[in-house]
Amino acid sequence: MNRLITAIDRLRDWYVGQALPLWARAGVDATGAFHEFLEFSGRSDADQIRRVRVQSRQVHTFTDAARRGWLADGERLGAAGFA
Repeated sequence: MNRLITAIDRLRDWYVGQALPLWARAGVDATGAFHEFLEFSGRSDADQIRRVRVQSRQVHTFTDAARRGWLADGERLGAAGFA
């Protein structure tokens, strides 16, 4: 059980400390819409298509992160993506 708890803690640390900040910085375009994917370099392709499923998933992700106290700017990002 201790290994599972350790793994969960490591995953949460990565998600909150690396994944969320990266997507908050590089995964949003100038209109507030969310990119489909990021390259390994952390950059996006500006010509990507925009799918509704990605937009709704990211709205949920950012607003939930804000609710949990994991991303201070999450509510704003989620609202902009929703708009």
